[in-house]
Amino acid sequence: MASIYDKRLLSKADLERIDELGRQYAQAKTQKEKDDIHNAAELIRNGYGYAGGEDGHGYTELNSNAVNISSAAKANESALQTEMDNIQKQYEQQTQKLEKDAEDRLRQAYIKNMRDTLSLDETLKADGITGGMSESTRALKSADYLNLRDDILDDKDDDSRELALEAEAQKSNIGTQAAKNNYDAALKRVETINEQKQNEYQKLLDDRNFNFEQQKFEYQKQNDAANREHEIKKAELTASKTNTSSSSNDTTDEELEQRKKDAWKLLQNGVYHESFPALLGFSEKILMQFAENVLSGY
Repeated sequence: MASIYDKRLLSKADLERIDELGRQYAQAKTQKEKDDIHNAAELIRNGYGYAGGEDGHGYTELNSNAVNISSAAKANESALQTEMDNIQKQYEQQTQKLEKDAEDRLRQAYIKNMRDTLSLDETLKADGITGGMSESTRALKSADYLNLRDDILDDKDDDSRELALEAEAQKSNIGTQAAKNNYDAALKRVETINEQKQNEYQKLLDDRNFNFEQQKFEYQKQNDAANREHEIKKAELTASKTNTSSSSNDTTDEELEQRKKDAWKLLQNGVYHESFPALLGFSEKILMQFAENVLSGY
């Protein structure tokens, strides 16, 4: 279970990882399993510049720069979440207004139709018009009312769809910005990890002769389903480039390659981010398992 310090400093994705490790810890049967899970959680916290101690709920600062970066990123994430909540609230208010306006228009149309019908009956009676002609006149009047009623409902539906599309587009832009901010913050934290900790990570990788390229090959070879998903993700990524270019032309191929390199650097330090599957073309399951293997020392 995440501590108050985890909630203050960790990104949403890493908070979820901590909670998942907490569930695994509760189900662990041996002390070694519990120790391994606790160490995995601590390594996540270490990447943010602090340690949680024996029970994971304490706070020991390891790197003030990393903590400051984490704190700023969390504040930014919270601000963007507030902005997204406000967009949703505004959308709900606008939708309610649309419903009310449509109800008012329908009510007024109904009242007018009833009045016009009574007036029509009196006029027809005064003019001595009866029989088929009278019924035809009433039918035309009723048809006008039904057409007006349909127009009101169509207007409401069109406006509702437009509001929904606009709200989703705004929330999507905010979500993209939040993901980029967290990604950039993760890179900065890795760079600020003290030299000793970096050496420990590198020694852990060297001692176990961890070869990333071989590991990637084994994942592809052993899991056909993951391989198919990889191809699908590549296709989706290619398609999304067109959409992305319509909203932003700032990302060059060179910058994209640098982001991929940075992502692999994070993974080799046991840091996973929710943007990695789309960026690297591997499934979330494979990349999360890779990061967890690094953290657990496999």
